[in-house]
Amino acid sequence: MSFAAPLGLLALLAVPAVIALHLFRRRLPQVRVAGLFLWDPQRLAARAGRKRSRLLQTASLWLEVLAAVLVALWLAGPRFGLADHAPHLVVVLDDSASMGAGREETARDRAVAVVREQLDELSSDALVTVIASGPRPEVMLGPRALRAGAQGVLDAWQPRRTDHDLAPALDLAVELGSGHAEIWLVTDHRVADAPPEVHVVGVGRAAPNVGFLSVRRVDAGSGERILADVGGWGGGARTGTVVVAPLDPQAGAPVVAEVAIEDPSRPARLTVDVPRIVGPYHVELRVQNDGLALDDVAELLPEPTVPVALCVDGLADDAALRLELPRVAKALRGVVLVDDPAQANVRVVPAPVGIGPGRHEIVVAPVGDGTDPWIGPYLIERRHPLADGVTLDGVVWTSGRGPLPGFPILLAGQHVLLSEEAQRSAGGGGLRLHLNLDPLRTNLPSSPDWPILIDNLARRVRDRAPGPSRVNLQVGEFLEWRPRDAVAVGPALTLVDPDGREWPGRGRGTTTWEARQPGLHRLLGPGGEELQQYAVRFASPPESDLTGCETFVEEATAVSDEDDDEARIEAGTVERRLLALLLVLLLAADWWVLREGGRP
Repeated sequence: MSFAAPLGLLALLAVPAVIALHLFRRRLPQVRVAGLFLWDPQRLAARAGRKRSRLLQTASLWLEVLAAVLVALWLAGPRFGLADHAPHLVVVLDDSASMGAGREETARDRAVAVVREQLDELSSDALVTVIASGPRPEVMLGPRALRAGAQGVLDAWQPRRTDHDLAPALDLAVELGSGHAEIWLVTDHRVADAPPEVHVVGVGRAAPNVGFLSVRRVDAGSGERILADVGGWGGGARTGTVVVAPLDPQAGAPVVAEVAIEDPSRPARLTVDVPRIVGPYHVELRVQNDGLALDDVAELLPEPTVPVALCVDGLADDAALRLELPRVAKALRGVVLVDDPAQANVRVVPAPVGIGPGRHEIVVAPVGDGTDPWIGPYLIERRHPLADGVTLDGVVWTSGRGPLPGFPILLAGQHVLLSEEAQRSAGGGGLRLHLNLDPLRTNLPSSPDWPILIDNLARRVRDRAPGPSRVNLQVGEFLEWRPRDAVAVGPALTLVDPDGREWPGRGRGTTTWEARQPGLHRLLGPGGEELQQYAVRFASPPESDLTGCETFVEEATAVSDEDDDEARIEAGTVERRLLALLLVLLLAADWWVLREGGRP
């Protein structure tokens, strides 16, 4: 049971008042006598008046006490579930970053004002559900929570998501608001396919904007280089300033560069040479009268380098020489050729030896009896990372006639020429690449596809190495951490976002978190020690384009599925009518009891 006006229960103070009246109410009994002169006047005066006496539990007392209780309940507005139609407001907030556009007053501020205005119009017993849009909508309040909790949710809401479809959030709102709920969508763009029962309010304002499309930090000889693409939307040619500064003031002085956007439809490319440092760089774009500040800043960390060491182990000398691995290692960044198999994480072998976390193999040998030469066409599984950029144009491939284990990547007719076996473990597991190939009877090592294939394998090896895959990401991507062994599992890890909120890890093996806001994130280990930093930046051209933002109101065109008359019944009306009826019956019964001489 709930109450619409709990203060009405103060009327229960009438109960002790009724009891007090019965305690101090005293009347002389009627006695028929022949004459009043027979009675002493002083005795009559002493017995008159009100004094405290024993409480008589009469029917009148109980009827009046129950009447006082019913009056208090009627004032409090109880709800016993007889009319389950408390006002329910479902609000969908567009959580895209463009809702933060504006300088003095943002679209987010206007959205909060619209929602608060609707909350003020609700009764005290109203229910509220607040949903933030996204690829996976988030219920920020509720479902069907008390109205008082909405104020804190609105104050903490900060839209930062990249471009996404509002349909999942609207579908969730319609489902949670099934019945007689009022559904509102607050956004800054028009929605073409909003459900008819949704009231849409636009709080956007068109404005010109300039922001980063991409920002990268790369090695450049003795130093480093910041590569940035800057885009413009709305307005004409504009000039801005890009400031690159270490977050640690002792790491060096800021570097300032000018960037000119002559054609807003084409991005401007900028290259800034900076000293090499270990910590992060802060990159900021400064343009006057810019509409959105979120796409003007980025933090960049140095990407971790995981060297891939190749070793030829057990191949015949002529076959190893034919593969030209020294030339391939020299051409690829982060790939080296070593002589000791113990120092290698990728071994080139004629037969499988053994794989595991940090141990990978390339098995090069024709499989089965007999060989067949192939000149194409080849069937390549383009969805596999190892096939990225591989064409095999003009390649003669001589293979054996036996089957290959693992996932097929390259085929010639029904014959599998290249496959991959992947081992699963908490530390990432090992990879085994099978090449059904005779090294002495192929021109693959002299073609461009050979170093591309080795580079793709090196990337696969780095992606399975302990630690992070990448440390510079965008909002909406996933931060990853791979443990070195099965002991270091997800529940012992904690990710701390730029606002200081902690997100515990879940699961075994590779642990992931969604990057929901830009800035530096810290990964803490079981003892609170910092294991890694991640730099997250915002990049979403559809959200940076503010030219389509509008202010509008679109009324809902459909009503609730339930009967309109029933839906308009105020919460507690049935209960109050029943209480009023019982109160009238109690008062009538009390009057009847007193009339029949039931008074004390």
